[in-house]
This record gives sequence, structure tokens and C-alpha cells, in this order.
Amino acid sequence: MAVKYGPKVNRKKGVHFILRLHKAYRQCNIVYTMAKNKRTEEQKPRETEPHNENDGSQRESEEIFRIIFENSSTAIAIMEADTTISMVNNAYCELSGYSKEEIIGTSWTKLVFPDDLERIKEYNRRRFINPADAPNKYEFRFMARDGAIRHGLLSVSLIGSGKKIITSYLDITEQKRAEEALLHSEALLDTLIQTIPDLIWLKNTDGVFLSCNTMFERFFGAKKSEIIGKTDYDFIDRELADSFREYDRLAMAKGAPSNNEEWVTFNDDGHRALLDTIKTPMYNSEGKLIGILGIARDITERELSRQTLADRDARFRMELEMELAERRKSQMKLETSNILLTAILESSPNVIVFALDKNYRYLTFNKKHKEIMQLIWGKEITPGMSMLEIISNLADKEKARINFNRAFAGESFDLIEEYGDEALTRQYWQNFYSPIRSVDGEIIGITCYVLDISEQKRIEEALKQSELKYRTIVNSTSEAIFIFDPQTGSIIDCNQAASNMYGLTKEEFLRAKISDIGASNEDYIRGKILERIKAAIRSEDITYEWKGKRKNNEIFWSEVSLNESVIGGEERIIAVIRDVEERKKMETEILQREAELNELNAAKDKFFSIISHDLRSPFASIIGLAELMDDNFADLSTDKLHEYARSINKTAQSTYRLLENLLEWSRLQQGVIPFNPQPINLKEEFGTFDDSMVEIARKKSITLDVDIPEGLQVTADRNMLHSILRNLVTNAIKFTRQNGSVNVCARSKDGNIVLFTIKDTGIGMDSERISKLFRIDTNVSRPGTDGEASSGLGLILCKEFVEKQGGTIWVESGEGMGSIFYFTIPQG
Repeated sequence: MAVKYGPKVNRKKGVHFILRLHKAYRQCNIVYTMAKNKRTEEQKPRETEPHNENDGSQRESEEIFRIIFENSSTAIAIMEADTTISMVNNAYCELSGYSKEEIIGTSWTKLVFPDDLERIKEYNRRRFINPADAPNKYEFRFMARDGAIRHGLLSVSLIGSGKKIITSYLDITEQKRAEEALLHSEALLDTLIQTIPDLIWLKNTDGVFLSCNTMFERFFGAKKSEIIGKTDYDFIDRELADSFREYDRLAMAKGAPSNNEEWVTFNDDGHRALLDTIKTPMYNSEGKLIGILGIARDITERELSRQTLADRDARFRMELEMELAERRKSQMKLETSNILLTAILESSPNVIVFALDKNYRYLTFNKKHKEIMQLIWGKEITPGMSMLEIISNLADKEKARINFNRAFAGESFDLIEEYGDEALTRQYWQNFYSPIRSVDGEIIGITCYVLDISEQKRIEEALKQSELKYRTIVNSTSEAIFIFDPQTGSIIDCNQAASNMYGLTKEEFLRAKISDIGASNEDYIRGKILERIKAAIRSEDITYEWKGKRKNNEIFWSEVSLNESVIGGEERIIAVIRDVEERKKMETEILQREAELNELNAAKDKFFSIISHDLRSPFASIIGLAELMDDNFADLSTDKLHEYARSINKTAQSTYRLLENLLEWSRLQQGVIPFNPQPINLKEEFGTFDDSMVEIARKKSITLDVDIPEGLQVTADRNMLHSILRNLVTNAIKFTRQNGSVNVCARSKDGNIVLFTIKDTGIGMDSERISKLFRIDTNVSRPGTDGEASSGLGLILCKEFVEKQGGTIWVESGEGMGSIFYFTIPQG
């Protein structure tokens, strides 16, 4: 609120007066000029004429001017172009302290304050050149005879022929002092408002901002100049602005202060705060409502302390319940927050505010400070009293003096002080000191803002005890416990068991994310862990196995349980991790042995199946034919005997190949078959088919073709490679009809392997039969196109021998479309 000091000076009145005086002076000059001209004409040689009545008019005008000039209460002076003062009135002498005799004939420059002299001279120079270029009214400082420096408002006009100027002076010294006092008072008030850590603002009845302090600027993230003239809707979302406006209307309708608490976000740095807001309607002197004054105090720390204590206790209980739940595999509901700890946080702090000048005298203070000073020192304080004189205890006085002097030195700081008997409840106060600066930056006082933080201190102590209890229990368990952010995965806290399990320090964990402690963050990226986190947030019991990674890059199996919690008002996930590496090794070993046992059983079954069926059948055929020949030898023709002999030979050869495969497979299973890889020139080794395969193909009119480039080599076991090709080519012939073809091709691939291709035009296979090839535990045998026997053992041998060489084998086929078998061998 603007306050006016000193007399009100009507500057326009001085200007109007000098204009009237100038007009009178000009009229006198006109009469004087006319009279002068007349006297000149009279001096010409002619007869004397009677006295002219213009002489009387001149004397009358001069008398009028003299009366106005001398009796004016405004200081007036007439000056020559060379700065000489030619005429002054009594008011001018009274103002300057000089007599007319001392002033007239001297230069006006000796009365002007030196710092203003050059400026006034420049105005004067420009005025005589072109009056329009010089101001006809301005302020300056002049020196009276007693040495006093006074402020004046000067009005200037040219007169006569433009060689003289007439000036009038208004003394505005008292007004200037009043303005300086007002600025000083406003600086004090503004410093106090800007220093207080509360948000302060002023709106009119339409919700338009009229003023605000620095703290409020932080809330909107804008400067005061950007806020004034605008409304809440220009800075915050509509919903929040609507609520603010509604509270304004309630306060104005009530006609008294209203109070509410609300969470807001500061636009300057994005932090959230809980504000306790008081809105007070403002009225003018006529009782008319003119606006709303708002003051909001940040009570976030108090609220968060209360919430943190409750959350700590809740988290302690939850983790204790989780520990029990892990052991009995069931989840229990959390107990309610500790009533005693919550009750401690129900009171609000008392606030003390006071301001002192540089002599430690009170400039202002609030009611609470007055009550405290009365209570402690037994004295009632008033503005102007010295605070240090009221404090009677020398130690307290010296401590206060030190703190005050720090602020007077330009430092803004806060400190916590404690008072009270150890046997009683101690009181803690947080003092905020700041210097008060004038508009020129000069320190003219200090402010002190004091908060009673005793309750907060007690809560912090309770938090320490709760934290100690929580840490003791959490660190005593063998399971690793992590608390992390479900949105970012960032680890917020962990126990000692986590460091023991992973080999990382707590500081290293706090810089990591939960995915970083896994064997790979691939799962996290794909969203599997996030899905589990979402399930935990839905209060589902989530337990799963996960591969962890220790600091030394050792991978281990762990069992993870996730639970959702709210800690410090934020949603969090608590993960309990148990090392199950030894258990997983045992499970893996059991599964491996089980697979080996199943494979051995399948091999045994296959072996007995071949012996009982694939070997028995051909031997029975040979025996039957031999008995037939023996019983009917004399009756059989030569052709019939040749037919029986060829049949016995064909069956014997097939049985021999089966026995070869069976013996090789048996030796392979026993691990006694030798493995001797060596360089082999494929063209030289397999450039042609052996006679047995050629004969088999010839009987079915099948074309055999080999395509192997010169110089192509592999590194392989010669016997195994022969067995692989013999089995694959024999199979191709077996399942190809009359007049078909079989092609064997070898090519270098990627410079490090050789790709073999055995392609036939046979009967082919469907996808189901293909999926059962190369397996000991399935039976895919079927007769050839001419009824040739088949055991399926040859392909099993091929797979074993190819993989022994470090290669792979696979097939492409379709029903009735022939087959292509591929396998790879390292290139020599």
C-alpha cells in the first residue's frame, strides 16, 4: 500500500505563475518600447508637443510588474544571456539566504550544485540557440548560503528580444525527502515479503494478479512482470485453476480469511509441494471489496515426514511379512501403521518473524515473537526498541549479535538452535536470516524467520529408530532384498545379503537398474519382467526363476518373488531373491541323467528290435531257401537254382550291411570306435561309386552321378565319411523307383566348410516322417521301392558321425517329390 509523506507541491501552479508574470513583463516592455520610440522621434528638431498619454501607461505597467514581482511567494529571478543575475524578488532572497545586493550582478552558476551544473549550462546554451531544444521545466539541486543543499523545480522562459530569461523556483526539498522515506519503507516491506519463504500474491476481484513475491514466481516459473495482469489460467491446467478460483470466491463471499491445503507442482524445477493456503479478502477505505491476498506456506516436509515415518513402519512390517510368506508360501495382509508414531505428527509449527535495523532496533515483528519475548525475558517489546538490550543473558545476547552481524554482512543463511532443560522436552528452532537492501543495494536492516521444528526433530529421531529396526531385520536374512521403481527399474534400496549374493556394493546397486543384475537385460527389454511387475502391482503373488549375474560375470539361477508397496508416497516393487544355483545344478544333472537313461533304453529297445526283427527275418529267409534247395535239389531246374541263389545272395548282402551298421553303432555307443581326422581329397576318394552301390543301382536302372570339383579337400575321419556317404547313397537308391536318378555333389561354402548334397528322384517323405528321422526313440523304417529291408539305423549312424566331425545334417523332402539330404564337414 502506497503511503504519502510531506506537503503536496502543485508544480503546475508555479508554471502558470511564471507565465502570468512573463505576460505582465512583456506588456511593460511593449509600453517601454513605444515610449522609447516616441522619445527618439521627439529628439528630432521640431517644436515641442504636449505630453503624450503613453508615458502614463508605461509607468502604470511597470508598477503592476513591480508589485507582482516583489510580492510573489514564488522565488523569481531575471538573468542575462551571460549568466548574470539582473533582478530577484524577496522570495528568492529568502530561499537562497542571500540579500539582493549579494546576488544581483553575480552568476547564477555559483548557486547550482556542482553535479548538476554542466546539465543546466547545456540547457541554457541550447535555449538561446533554439528555445524548442531546451526544456522549460526541470529539477535541480542548488546550494543556499548556509551550505544546505535543496531540491528545486525550475520554470524558465525567454523574455523581451530573447536575450534575457525569467525563472521561477519551487522548493521541493521536503517532497523529495518524503519520496526517499517512502522508497525506504517500500524497500523494507518488499525485502521482508521477498525473504519470507512463503508464497505471497495479490489478485483483484476478477482473479487478475496485481503483485507477487519471489517464491510465487518459482511456482508459476515466470517473472513478476510476466505474472501481473494475468490469471491462474495462463500458467496452470484448467482443473487446478478452477479450484484456485473457487477458493477465491469462497473467501470473498465469506468476507473473512479462508484456509485450505493443496498439492501443487512448481514450474521452475518441477518439484511438488503441499501448501497450507490462507486467502484474505481486501477492502479499500470505503469498505469496498478490491481483491484477495493469498499466503501459502510449504508444509511438504512436515507431511512427508509424517508419511515417511508411516511408510517406513509399513515397509518394515511388509518386508517382515514377506519374509514369513516366503517360508510358508502364502501372503498375509499388512498391519495398520503405528498409531503412536502417527500421533506425533499431528501438530503444526509456530512461526516467528521480526526485522531489525542496523542498530538492532525493531522495525517490525509478529504477535508470536512478541509473546515469546514477553515469556522469555519478561518485557513487552515495541518498534524502535533494541532487541539486544532486551536479552539479558550475556551468552544468548552474544550468540544473537553474531547471527545478526552475519546477516548485516550480506549473508543469507539458516541455522538450527535448541533450548530447554535436558530433563524436559527440548525445543528446536530453525532461524532464517536475510539482509534487507534498499533500491540502491545498501543493507539497511535484517529479517529473521523462525520455525519451531521440535516436532519434526522428534519425528526424525523416530525415523532413525524405525530405520535401524528395519535395517537390522532386513540385513539378518540370507535372501537378497531389493526395492526398485516399477516405471524405470532403478534400484532404490537393498540389503547386505544382496551385496553378498552379487558381489556389488550398495552404492553400485543404487546406480543400477534391476535388469542390470540379470544374466541379460534381453528379458527386460522384451517386457517379460515388466509384465511380472504389472502383475505384482495388481497384488498378484509373483514368483519365478531368473538367471542372475554376479560382479565377476558368473551366471547363477535365482528364485524371485515380487510384491507391490507404496513407500514415501511413491509406488515401489519389493523383490526378494533366493540363490537356487545348487538346486538347479542338481535338477539339471537329474534331467541329464534321465535323458541319458531314456536314450540308453531307446538304444537298447532299438538294438533288440533289430536283432528280433531286422536280423531274424533275413536269416529265416536264407534258411527257408536253403532248406527248399536241399529238399528239392534233384527236382529243381538250373534257372530255379540260380533264382534261389540270387535271392539268398541279395538277402545275405542286405543282412551284411545291416550287421556292419549295427557293429559300427555298437562300437560308437561303447566309445571304442577310433576317430582319426585327416585331410582327404574328395575327388580322388569319392570320384566314383564302389562296385556294390553301382550293382544295386544297375539292377533298378538308376542313374548315379558324382559332382566334386578338383582339389576340394576336407578334414575328416576316412572310415566315418565313407560310412556316411554309403548309407545316404544306399538309402537314396533304395527309395528311388526304376529309371530314377541319384546325384552326389560337394561344394565349398564360406571358405571353411564343405556342403555335401545327396539328391534323389524317389518317393520322398511328409513332414511328420521328417521330424522323426535321426532319432533313436522313434521307428520310421519302411521297405524300399523293390521291397528292400530298412531299419532306420543308417541315418542315426550318419547323424552321429557327422556331428563327430563338427558338422550338421538335415533333409528337405515332400511326398512324391524326392529327397535332398545335406551335411557339412570342415574344409581341409
